[in-house]
Amino acid sequence: MGAFLGIGNFQLIAWAVLRAMGPERSNRPRYLWKGSLLRLLLVGLAFFLAFRYLHVNLFVLAFGLLFAQFMILILLVAKGAKAG
Repeated sequence: MGAFLGIGNFQLIAWAVLRAMGPERSNRPRYLWKGSLLRLLLVGLAFFLAFRYLHVNLFVLAFGLLFAQFMILILLVAKGAKAG
């Protein structure tokens, strides 16, 4: 559950940054704010549902969140080392 939340959170951050880097310069702050608020609302809803209905262990959820972020970081570092 935590890994899915971590990956989904990362995808929402990437979506917001890509939208902000688009050709429309005047809308950058709007895309970043909308992306941040959407991400926080979705992650908050997912946490609420996980704790309320699935009775997820907090330690296991935190481990899953950290594991997903570390794997993404390791893959990006490996891709950068291979390219450079």
